[in-house]
Amino acid sequence: MSVTRTAVILAAARFLEELGKKYTKTKGTLKNTVMLEKCLADEEYRSLYDSSLRKRGGWAALLREPSLADFDKQLQDRRREAEVVCDIIDYRFRYLEHGRKRKQDANISHGQFYRFKKKLETGRTIRTRWSNNKDSAIFLYVNERLDSFMTPPEIAKGDFIQVISAQANDHKRTNAYFGICRYIAEILSGSDPKDQVIQMPSSVKSVRPNTDPLSKTELEWFENYSKESNEMRDS
Repeated sequence: MSVTRTAVILAAARFLEELGKKYTKTKGTLKNTVMLEKCLADEEYRSLYDSSLRKRGGWAALLREPSLADFDKQLQDRRREAEVVCDIIDYRFRYLEHGRKRKQDANISHGQFYRFKKKLETGRTIRTRWSNNKDSAIFLYVNERLDSFMTPPEIAKGDFIQVISAQANDHKRTNAYFGICRYIAEILSGSDPKDQVIQMPSSVKSVRPNTDPLSKTELEWFENYSKESNEMRDS
Protein backbone atom coordinates (compact mmCIF):
# COMPACT_ATOMS: atom_id res chain seq x y z
CA MET A 1 0.00 0.00 0.00
CA SER A 2 1.28 3.48 -0.81
CA VAL A 3 2.33 5.93 1.87
CA THR A 4 -0.42 8.29 0.74
CA ARG A 5 -3.16 5.70 1.24
CA THR A 6 -1.73 4.74 4.62
CA ALA A 7 -1.69 8.39 5.65
CA VAL A 8 -5.34 8.75 4.62
CA ILE A 9 -6.39 5.71 6.63
CA LEU A 10 -4.49 6.67 9.78
CA ALA A 11 -5.50 10.32 9.66
CA ALA A 12 -9.13 9.38 9.05
CA ALA A 13 -8.99 7.00 12.00
CA ARG A 14 -7.81 9.82 14.27
CA PHE A 15 -10.69 12.05 13.11
CA LEU A 16 -13.23 9.24 13.42
CA GLU A 17 -12.00 8.49 16.91
CA GLU A 18 -12.57 12.12 17.86
CA LEU A 19 -16.00 12.28 16.19
CA GLY A 20 -17.06 9.04 17.84
CA LYS A 21 -16.26 10.12 21.39
CA LYS A 22 -19.69 11.63 21.89
CA TYR A 23 -21.21 8.18 21.32
CA THR A 24 -18.92 6.17 23.59
CA LYS A 25 -19.94 5.11 27.04
CA THR A 26 -16.79 5.35 29.10
CA LYS A 27 -13.17 5.67 27.98
CA GLY A 28 -13.62 7.08 24.48
CA THR A 29 -13.19 3.84 22.53
CA LEU A 30 -15.69 2.05 20.30
CA LYS A 31 -16.79 -1.06 22.18
CA ASN A 32 -19.18 -3.00 19.91
CA THR A 33 -21.25 -3.03 16.76
CA VAL A 34 -24.10 -1.17 18.48
CA MET A 35 -21.77 1.70 19.24
CA LEU A 36 -20.50 1.70 15.63
CA GLU A 37 -24.09 1.82 14.37
CA LYS A 38 -24.71 4.92 16.48
CA CYS A 39 -21.61 6.57 15.01
CA LEU A 40 -22.62 5.67 11.46
CA ALA A 41 -25.98 7.33 11.99
CA ASP A 42 -24.04 10.60 12.22
CA GLU A 43 -23.76 12.03 8.68
CA GLU A 44 -20.31 13.58 9.22
CA TYR A 45 -18.93 10.38 10.73
CA ARG A 46 -20.51 8.12 8.08
CA SER A 47 -19.20 10.21 5.18
CA LEU A 48 -15.60 10.04 6.42
CA TYR A 49 -15.91 6.35 7.35
CA ASP A 50 -17.31 5.43 3.93
CA SER A 51 -14.63 7.30 2.00
CA SER A 52 -11.66 6.09 4.03
CA LEU A 53 -12.34 2.78 5.79
CA ARG A 54 -15.47 0.96 4.61
CA LYS A 55 -14.06 -0.29 1.27
CA ARG A 56 -10.91 -1.45 3.05
CA GLY A 57 -12.72 -3.63 5.58
CA GLY A 58 -13.78 -1.05 8.14
CA TRP A 59 -11.79 -0.58 11.33
CA ALA A 60 -10.05 -3.92 10.65
CA ALA A 61 -8.06 -2.06 7.98
CA LEU A 62 -5.92 -0.64 10.78
CA LEU A 63 -4.61 -4.15 11.49
CA ARG A 64 -2.77 -4.01 8.14
CA GLU A 65 -1.19 -0.63 8.84
CA PRO A 66 1.82 0.45 10.90
CA SER A 67 1.34 2.05 14.28
CA LEU A 68 1.03 5.83 14.37
CA ALA A 69 4.56 6.19 15.77
CA ASP A 70 6.03 3.80 13.18
CA PHE A 71 4.31 5.68 10.37
CA ASP A 72 5.66 9.02 11.60
CA LYS A 73 9.14 7.46 11.56
CA GLN A 74 8.58 6.24 7.98
CA LEU A 75 7.71 9.78 6.92
CA GLN A 76 10.89 11.12 8.49
CA ASP A 77 12.90 8.48 6.60
CA ARG A 78 11.22 9.53 3.35
CA ARG A 79 12.05 13.16 4.03
CA ARG A 80 15.71 12.23 4.19
CA GLU A 81 15.37 10.48 0.82
CA ALA A 82 13.65 13.57 -0.54
CA GLU A 83 16.84 15.58 0.02
CA VAL A 84 18.14 14.14 -3.26
CA VAL A 85 15.09 15.39 -5.14
CA CYS A 86 15.27 18.78 -3.45
CA ASP A 87 18.88 19.26 -4.54
CA ILE A 88 18.00 18.38 -8.13
CA ILE A 89 15.21 20.97 -8.26
CA ASP A 90 17.25 23.47 -6.28
CA TYR A 91 20.06 23.52 -8.83
CA ARG A 92 17.73 23.63 -11.82
CA PHE A 93 15.57 26.42 -10.42
CA ARG A 94 18.38 28.64 -9.13
CA TYR A 95 20.32 28.22 -12.38
CA LEU A 96 17.45 29.69 -14.40
CA GLU A 97 16.05 32.02 -11.76
CA HIS A 98 19.24 34.03 -11.48
CA GLY A 99 19.81 34.91 -15.09
CA ARG A 100 21.31 31.91 -16.88
CA LYS A 101 19.65 31.31 -20.22
CA ARG A 102 20.70 27.84 -21.45
CA LYS A 103 17.66 25.81 -20.47
CA GLN A 104 19.32 22.58 -21.55
CA ASP A 105 21.85 23.15 -18.74
CA ALA A 106 19.00 23.06 -16.25
CA ASN A 107 17.62 19.67 -17.25
CA ILE A 108 17.12 16.68 -14.94
CA SER A 109 20.52 15.18 -15.77
CA HIS A 110 22.31 18.39 -14.76
CA GLY A 111 20.31 18.46 -11.54
CA GLN A 112 21.30 14.87 -10.78
CA PHE A 113 24.92 15.73 -11.50
CA TYR A 114 24.70 18.63 -9.04
CA ARG A 115 23.69 16.17 -6.32
CA PHE A 116 26.33 13.67 -7.45
CA LYS A 117 29.09 16.26 -6.93
CA LYS A 118 28.23 16.33 -3.23
CA LYS A 119 29.48 12.74 -3.07
CA LEU A 120 26.67 11.49 -0.88
CA GLU A 121 25.18 8.75 -3.11
CA THR A 122 25.96 6.79 -6.24
CA GLY A 123 24.49 7.85 -9.55
CA ARG A 124 22.15 4.85 -9.42
CA THR A 125 20.80 5.84 -6.01
CA ILE A 126 20.23 9.41 -7.20
CA ARG A 127 18.34 8.20 -10.28
CA THR A 128 16.25 5.80 -8.22
CA ARG A 129 15.28 8.43 -5.67
CA TRP A 130 14.40 10.86 -8.43
CA SER A 131 12.26 8.22 -10.14
CA ASN A 132 10.45 7.46 -6.87
CA ASN A 133 9.66 11.10 -6.12
CA LYS A 134 9.66 12.98 -9.44
CA ASP A 135 5.88 13.43 -9.54
CA SER A 136 6.00 15.51 -6.36
CA ALA A 137 9.51 16.94 -6.79
CA ILE A 138 8.57 20.63 -6.90
CA PHE A 139 6.20 20.29 -3.95
CA LEU A 140 8.87 18.51 -1.91
CA TYR A 141 11.39 21.20 -2.76
CA VAL A 142 9.09 24.02 -1.72
CA ASN A 143 8.09 22.24 1.46
CA GLU A 144 11.62 21.30 2.53
CA ARG A 145 13.55 24.38 1.42
CA LEU A 146 11.25 27.37 1.01
CA ASP A 147 7.96 27.09 2.92
CA SER A 148 7.30 24.29 5.38
CA PHE A 149 3.65 25.23 5.86
CA MET A 150 2.36 22.02 4.29
CA THR A 151 4.49 19.72 6.45
CA PRO A 152 1.92 17.44 8.12
CA PRO A 153 1.97 17.20 11.92
CA GLU A 154 2.90 13.88 13.46
CA ILE A 155 -0.18 11.65 13.52
CA ALA A 156 0.79 10.15 16.88
CA LYS A 157 0.78 13.51 18.67
CA GLY A 158 -2.22 14.59 20.70
CA ASP A 159 -2.67 17.89 18.86
CA PHE A 160 -2.69 16.30 15.38
CA ILE A 161 -6.34 17.11 14.66
CA GLN A 162 -6.08 20.71 15.86
CA VAL A 163 -2.89 21.43 13.89
CA ILE A 164 -3.93 19.84 10.59
CA SER A 165 -7.37 21.45 10.82
CA ALA A 166 -5.75 24.86 11.30
CA GLN A 167 -3.55 24.24 8.26
CA ALA A 168 -6.56 23.26 6.15
CA ASN A 169 -8.40 26.43 7.16
CA ASP A 170 -5.49 28.81 6.47
CA HIS A 171 -6.37 29.57 2.85
CA LYS A 172 -3.97 32.51 2.58
CA ARG A 173 -0.94 30.41 3.50
CA THR A 174 -2.13 27.54 1.32
CA ASN A 175 -2.44 29.81 -1.72
CA ALA A 176 1.01 31.27 -1.03
CA TYR A 177 2.53 27.78 -0.83
CA PHE A 178 1.00 26.66 -4.12
CA GLY A 179 1.87 30.03 -5.64
CA ILE A 180 5.55 29.29 -5.03
CA CYS A 181 5.10 25.84 -6.60
CA ARG A 182 3.50 27.44 -9.63
CA TYR A 183 6.30 29.98 -10.02
CA ILE A 184 9.00 27.28 -9.93
CA ALA A 185 7.10 25.14 -12.43
CA GLU A 186 6.88 28.14 -14.77
CA ILE A 187 10.62 28.83 -14.50
CA LEU A 188 11.49 25.18 -15.17
CA SER A 189 9.06 24.90 -18.08
CA GLY A 190 10.85 23.83 -21.23
CA SER A 191 14.08 22.80 -19.56
CA ASP A 192 13.39 19.06 -19.76
CA PRO A 193 10.70 17.20 -21.75
CA LYS A 194 10.54 14.54 -19.00
CA ASP A 195 9.30 17.00 -16.39
CA GLN A 196 5.87 16.37 -14.93
CA VAL A 197 3.21 18.88 -15.93
CA ILE A 198 1.73 20.60 -12.89
CA GLN A 199 -1.87 21.74 -13.11
CA MET A 200 -2.88 24.64 -10.87
CA PRO A 201 -6.27 26.36 -10.59
CA SER A 202 -6.35 29.82 -12.15
CA SER A 203 -7.05 31.32 -8.73
CA VAL A 204 -3.50 30.42 -7.61
CA LYS A 205 -1.14 33.25 -8.54
CA SER A 206 2.61 32.85 -8.90
CA VAL A 207 4.67 33.83 -5.85
CA ARG A 208 8.39 34.40 -6.31
CA PRO A 209 10.49 32.92 -3.48
CA ASN A 210 13.74 34.37 -2.19
CA THR A 211 16.73 32.26 -3.26
CA ASP A 212 20.46 32.83 -3.72
CA PRO A 213 22.34 32.47 -7.01
CA LEU A 214 24.53 29.43 -7.47
CA SER A 215 27.93 29.98 -5.90
CA LYS A 216 31.18 30.11 -7.84
CA THR A 217 32.09 26.69 -6.46
CA GLU A 218 28.76 25.18 -7.51
CA LEU A 219 29.17 26.52 -11.05
CA GLU A 220 32.73 25.18 -11.24
CA TRP A 221 31.40 21.68 -10.59
CA PHE A 222 30.08 21.68 -14.16
CA GLU A 223 33.35 22.55 -15.91
CA ASN A 224 33.97 18.85 -16.68
CA TYR A 225 30.30 17.88 -16.93
CA SER A 226 30.63 15.88 -20.16
CA LYS A 227 33.28 13.57 -18.73
CA GLU A 228 32.12 13.35 -15.14
CA SER A 229 28.45 12.85 -16.02
CA ASN A 230 29.47 9.57 -17.64
CA GLU A 231 31.07 8.57 -14.37
CA MET A 232 27.82 9.40 -12.61
CA ARG A 233 25.82 7.22 -15.02
CA ASP A 234 28.22 4.31 -14.47
CA SER A 235 28.29 4.55 -10.69
